[in-house]
Amino acid sequence: MASLSPLQICIVRVRLGEAYYPRPCVILTVEGTSLRLAAISSKMDLYRPSEHLLIREDDPDFSATGLETASYVLGVPIFRAESDRVLAVKGALTGDLAKAFTDWIG
Repeated sequence: MASLSPLQICIVRVRLGEAYYPRPCVILTVEGTSLRLAAISSKMDLYRPSEHLLIREDDPDFSATGLETASYVLGVPIFRAESDRVLAVKGALTGDLAKAFTDWIG
């Protein structure tokens, strides 16, 4: 697989609540072969503006994400995974969306 870098959106199997299946995640950091990841969900009925970062379909940078529908990033929990667990790279956060994410995640 090509080299991985922060702000890329990749598919990784992570446990979130009762669910344990491949889901999109934003790469926060790459430390050798270890990744820190923030999960992405499209379950909009669970979206909380005070806790999540919304990725809207009408955002000019949405197409670069590789996501199929409006989604949001969960800041908690942060996951760790080895890079060999990445199943695919979908896209990346770019432009104003990348800036909003970086400001939001801290």
